[in-house]
Amino acid sequence: MGHDEVEQSAEARYREELAGYTARLEWAERRLPLVAAKIRAGGPPRPSLAGAPIIAELPLGDSPAHVVALLCLAASQDLAMVITRPGGDGDYARRVLDMIGCRDTTVVTGYDRDHDGGQASRDSLLDGIGETVATFCASAPAWRPIRWIGTGSPVVLDRCLRSAPDLGERLAVTQVDTQFPQYRRQAERVIASTDLQIVLSETVAAHTVVPADLAAACTGDCATILEEHARCGPSSAAPVIAAAAGLRMPVVTFNRRRTAIGEAGQVLLAPTATSRAITRENEPAGTGPTPADRRQVTKRIDPYFATWLTKQLNRHALLNNHDRTPHEPMSFDE
Repeated sequence: MGHDEVEQSAEARYREELAGYTARLEWAERRLPLVAAKIRAGGPPRPSLAGAPIIAELPLGDSPAHVVALLCLAASQDLAMVITRPGGDGDYARRVLDMIGCRDTTVVTGYDRDHDGGQASRDSLLDGIGETVATFCASAPAWRPIRWIGTGSPVVLDRCLRSAPDLGERLAVTQVDTQFPQYRRQAERVIASTDLQIVLSETVAAHTVVPADLAAACTGDCATILEEHARCGPSSAAPVIAAAAGLRMPVVTFNRRRTAIGEAGQVLLAPTATSRAITRENEPAGTGPTPADRRQVTKRIDPYFATWLTKQLNRHALLNNHDRTPHEPMSFDE
């Protein structure tokens, strides 16, 4: 079955589910108002994310884990766009994607936290990215959700949502909270605008990726890319866990909790249902999460995660062979 046939089949299933929801709601409104209220509260069915296009925001130069996340997302064959910093990051992303055969994946560069062109220049770069994302989303079938997987700061996503507020309903967001303290205002707006999955750094702190070990377990182009970073030691697996979560892999488990951003930019979680209180010790009353702020947050990482990661990276060897594109290794600060 070709790509167009798969898309048509997925849309037909979604339309059928939506028609069923509408029919049940109309029947309940005529006969059982209380049941109708519950159906409305649950909302209409959402389209499946299987096969949905992926936009990945990856600060590739920060650590090799972001490169591993890029390889994992590319192996899904759903990676449509990579957003990264200009210069070495953008060039490296393009070369790696070409090397593994993802030549149709768009690489967008522009935002750099160290950009020295002034605030107006940074705003202009962010606006350009926002326009590119909005144009891409508008070109996709209207019924299709778009997956956003962010392993860096919430800055680019925040600008995209401010430029096109309707994207809040369209994007299925998975975001790492690592840089929330540096960008608290942007994090607050992102949480308020999207029903996102948050990968909590404290939940994944015990998990690391070691490029040399992954290179030894992989074959082909993927191994070659990872071998270039073999000198790098362990780094946080948060970007890779975010990739797995965005791909809806069962190796990452989430809880829906009431969330808020604290004064220091940390994610605050309300106590579980065992307690009605939502304020914490040493937290002023009224500053905690409200019932409307329920978001998915990481609960646990399955022990199978490492096995899944190796299998996901080795999917590249199972795909069609592609001509190698020579590329320069990327350097990381020791």
